[in-house]
Amino acid sequence: MTSTFTVASVQVGKRETLDLGRRQVFTGIHKRPSGEPIHVGEHGVSGDAVCDTRHHGGADQAVYVYLMADYEYWSRQYQREFTPGEFGENITITGDPDYEWKIGDRLQFDEVHIEVTAPRIPCGVLETAIGIKHFSAAFAKANRSGFYARVLSGGRIGPGERGALTQSAFDVTVKAMLNANYGHPSRDVLEALVAAPIDARSRSRFEQALSTMG
Repeated sequence: MTSTFTVASVQVGKRETLDLGRRQVFTGIHKRPSGEPIHVGEHGVSGDAVCDTRHHGGADQAVYVYLMADYEYWSRQYQREFTPGEFGENITITGDPDYEWKIGDRLQFDEVHIEVTAPRIPCGVLETAIGIKHFSAAFAKANRSGFYARVLSGGRIGPGERGALTQSAFDVTVKAMLNANYGHPSRDVLEALVAAPIDARSRSRFEQALSTMG
């Protein structure tokens, strides 16, 4: 299957401090729209701050992509405006709001070519940045996580570019992978996940879970 999605906005975040409970953390979650195309490489967006490298960044999570349709969902839920970059994504896209994203899906833009690798797992930093109590739980429950991607070909990308979608050969949805991070996924689910081109952090965690099953 092929279809198209369009870049609505591109964002870059600077290193900032955020009060997280009784401690302060460094974060680049506050992404701000760029007035010009950004450069995307194998390890991410030029000039973009990735502070928590234990959980974010690297070749398998080089860029984070979110859909405008999902921002519109959150605006309806909370009766307030949510704008591109607010969830910390580098690229905001428009397109089919009902498309079921899969691990291994690929988007080819003018220069940049990316492959879906993982959902965004909500955390305390996201909840604090948004400023809504229990937002992390709501984010996970809604299954509107956006996705991380690896960069297959780097280059510049900007608003208005159309990306051709090539559907994955792997039958593993981003939603299924998100849900596998909660509860106790079955052996079949875990085996399907590790067979797909998921990010390295998740692969290590799921392989460990498989090893404990005997």
